[in-house]
Amino acid sequence: MMLTPISLAASAKPSTPADSSAPANLAAPVGPPAWLATFRAALVRRPLWKLSSAADFLDLSAATVREHIQSGELLFAFDIGTSRRKTEPRLFSPCVVEKKLGPLPGTGATRQLQLAEVVDLVLPRRDLRSVELERILSCEHKLVYQLASGWRIARPPQEKAGPNAYTLYQRASVAEWLAQRRML
Repeated sequence: MMLTPISLAASAKPSTPADSSAPANLAAPVGPPAWLATFRAALVRRPLWKLSSAADFLDLSAATVREHIQSGELLFAFDIGTSRRKTEPRLFSPCVVEKKLGPLPGTGATRQLQLAEVVDLVLPRRDLRSVELERILSCEHKLVYQLASGWRIARPPQEKAGPNAYTLYQRASVAEWLAQRRML
């Protein structure tokens, strides 16, 4: 009889340090090093958080988070809005985490970073696909194309639909644009 993960878990005896009869393929509890590695990977995948995400994480109102941005407590925030009347703040995720939990072990304080270093941490070191910018900027496809007027095109879409239906933007132009959008 072949055991499925559910039946294997149901048939396993509780293990103690002296009991080595527990199946080896049962998941071990996740310790702090694995949790930290997963957390860091998530911060890299989503380097900029929406104001609402930061407010939820910090358990504060959006207005209070805006105050923290204006006071410099949240040092690296960028306005990706398309008009002066409506701002679209995006916060550098390690700053938000540091505000709540203190500096992550092995990463140092974000206050020691310069703007150019933060931009380098946010953007990959190559030209950027429009679909990547949606993820990096935490925004919809429509907003990327509204913002794109400030970026230089490295390669237009090769197809109207499909895997090559994206615009490739020059990294330097996106980096310059992002640095100019810093909220102080």
